[in-house]
Amino acid sequence: MCGACLPADGESLDPGATKEWPWAATVLVDTDVSKGTGCKSRSDLPAGLYRFSITLFASAADATAQAPVLRNAAADFQLPAADDVVDIETD
Repeated sequence: MCGACLPADGESLDPGATKEWPWAATVLVDTDVSKGTGCKSRSDLPAGLYRFSITLFASAADATAQAPVLRNAAADFQLPAADDVVDIETD
């Protein structure tokens, strides 16, 4: 999904904090791969069930090392979403 990727360097959140990440429910489609031009067009994701997942680390150092993983959080959601908002809850 385009626009759904979190910043590569991550972001620290305090326990219980929330964060909003806006994203577009679209995909990029290579329209002319046979010619190698790399032309891409955006297409809205079709209605359906999708899954969001994220790896959580206890510190920035752990995230940089990619270990140890504190936990993985995931949630399923439906598109189209009411009011174009998807809430992802973690415990």
